[in-house]
Amino acid sequence: GQAAMEPVTRASAKVRATMQELRSEKKLVKDISQLETMLAQLHKEAQADGDRAREVLVAKINKAMVRRLECIEAAAAANAAALQASTRVAAAKINHEYSKDIELSWKRHVQRLRAQVDELKISLRAMREEFQKARAHLKALKNTAMKAAPLFHMREDGTAVETELKAKLNELPAVTATVQAMLEEAQNAALSIIDNPEVIQHYQKRLKEIEANEKELAELRTAADSHTGGYQDLKAAWEARIERLVTKLNGRFEVYMRSLGNQGRIEMDKGATYKEWGIKILVSFRQGLELEVLRKNFQSGGERSVSTIMYLMALQDMVRSPFRVVDEINQGMDERNERIVFRRIVENSTGPESPQYFLITPKLLQGLTAMEHDDVTVLVVFNGPWNIRKHTDWDLKSFIEKRRAGKRARLTNGGEAGEPVTA
Repeated sequence: GQAAMEPVTRASAKVRATMQELRSEKKLVKDISQLETMLAQLHKEAQADGDRAREVLVAKINKAMVRRLECIEAAAAANAAALQASTRVAAAKINHEYSKDIELSWKRHVQRLRAQVDELKISLRAMREEFQKARAHLKALKNTAMKAAPLFHMREDGTAVETELKAKLNELPAVTATVQAMLEEAQNAALSIIDNPEVIQHYQKRLKEIEANEKELAELRTAADSHTGGYQDLKAAWEARIERLVTKLNGRFEVYMRSLGNQGRIEMDKGATYKEWGIKILVSFRQGLELEVLRKNFQSGGERSVSTIMYLMALQDMVRSPFRVVDEINQGMDERNERIVFRRIVENSTGPESPQYFLITPKLLQGLTAMEHDDVTVLVVFNGPWNIRKHTDWDLKSFIEKRRAGKRARLTNGGEAGEPVTA
């Protein structure tokens, strides 16, 4: 472009300057020629003027000759410079034309490469489309094959069992050479068959057996499909019923836990098989904490007891029973939770349609107002006649004195093995 032409422009300007100098030199040569003419004239005159005049003329001639030589040398140098400048101009023009040819060649090469890239993109797009079609066709064939000849069937418990076809496929050799050898052996056996009527009869018999088996197989498949559809319907109805029960149970459990100032939720834990299905109890006993699964390594013993009791109470609301027996339900609880639990038990066990409860416990808190309900009866079991035969034998002072005497005896003897020494 313009950058490539700049050296050529500078060289052309220099050539023009050199030519101007050459013109000046030519004028100088012309002046020299005129001087030579004048010198010749003066030489003629000098011959007339004598020796002195001749010397003066000779000096002038020598000076003019020196000047002429200098002009000639300058003209030669100018010619050489002009020649070099012309050479550089020609080389620059050649380089510029060559650069243009190279640039044009590269542009054409790039265009060819772009055309090839476009063709490759089109080919790649077509190959991807063919691959997707082949992949979809393969998937459809696989699904058809699995429906026509399944390799597994599902039991009622949800486990997968191999079919007879899968077992037969497992018995086949996996090496291609072995399969080829078996094929060649079968072909050789077929070629060695002779015209034997019994073979034809045997073949026809087997053909009828195959047709009968295929008919029976079709009937079995139809029956299996029918049973599978019925099983799916039963499964969907059963799961829907279970989910409704769990939702109802969760609603009661949330209410009971909220009455304690806590949070709770019941969820269905669906495993891979029905054997792994279960119920998850999630609770939270602190404000701002997320619900966590009830487990022994996270909640305290009292928290687990309260959660379990509230879950059982919610579960009992959904199961009708004439009476229930609860033994030591308040063990491991703090006073606050024990009062709330007893109030909930009384609320669930009183009323005209409530079942009867038997609560057995070795201790009760003071001031359990919930126990003052009209439907609650408190029975206190006292010692029988085999423990203390007479009421007069009940002497608290004598009991204390016997206890102190036993302690003094142990202190005197240094304490019995395995018993602590207490004051």
